[in-house]
Amino acid sequence: MSAVYAHNPDAVNVDYSIDFSVWLTSGDSVAGCVWEIFPNDDNSPIKSDPTKSGAVVTTKISGGLLGATYRLTAHITTENGLQDKRSIILKVGHL
Repeated sequence: MSAVYAHNPDAVNVDYSIDFSVWLTSGDSVAGCVWEIFPNDDNSPIKSDPTKSGAVVTTKISGGLLGATYRLTAHITTENGLQDKRSIILKVGHL
């Protein structure tokens, strides 16, 4: 089940993170991450500045259409070549 977060459409560069530590096997680590947002259209939030620290991947999110719901997905590849993806849900509204 994906975590659900309230997101303000006026927010700028809010960090959203996903921790893959429970999934990673001993001795493996995150080599890279690609973030996607669905639906992806002209009103979708803007993602920027992806980072990784250990097993935690983070991206910054700005904007979004008031009343919309988005799925933000992190697709990782590990040093051992494994792949996984996890998502969080953003519900856009004034907080």
